[in-house]
Amino acid sequence: MAKKVPRYKRSKYKQSHVTTRYKTGPDLITPTKLWAILYLALRIHNQDIHLGDMIRYGREGRLSYYRLDRLIPPEVSLTKSDINFLSRAMDITHKGMRRIIGQMAKFLGVTRIICPDLLSLVNRYCTELALPKDISSYAERLISLFPPKMMFDKKSCIPNYEGRAMAFIIVVLKTLLSLDDITENEISNVVDKINRVRCVFGLQNVPVQYQ
Repeated sequence: MAKKVPRYKRSKYKQSHVTTRYKTGPDLITPTKLWAILYLALRIHNQDIHLGDMIRYGREGRLSYYRLDRLIPPEVSLTKSDINFLSRAMDITHKGMRRIIGQMAKFLGVTRIICPDLLSLVNRYCTELALPKDISSYAERLISLFPPKMMFDKKSCIPNYEGRAMAFIIVVLKTLLSLDDITENEISNVVDKINRVRCVFGLQNVPVQYQ
């Protein structure tokens, strides 16, 4: 079909057409790419603010993303279409931001991104989840035994540092509590059998005494 279009029309179309590659590439600044630049600055200076924090700040309205019209000076009048354009309808995701950050890092020539302290992240998540202190201790030993190598080196996106820290916690919990999708089901089956026997003998209201 394109061959039937005159050459001058094709040339004129190419001059005015904006490709999807250009729209999604690092050359065109968008709110998510500004966030990517901000995250790179935080990692270069090794600040204790992570991508998950930025996404939460955006959803809480503490970091502008969903309502960019707030950044416009009050003396500038905005139409309804302008406000709709400055309001982000799509939700920002962790994986999508890591991909955009990786693109911006390559574009800006940022080759060294400091890996955050995973132990600090583990301790923070254990505190936020109100987990016992022993969980963080076991996770620390696990990290020392199997230290992860999470270097950003010509990859499509930056490593998932927060996900790896949470993975250590999950592994410790699954190991200590036998959460292997088998043992917990067997425990539930045994409890059901005990409860049925207690009902048969009319002991359902009698508290269980442990030796």
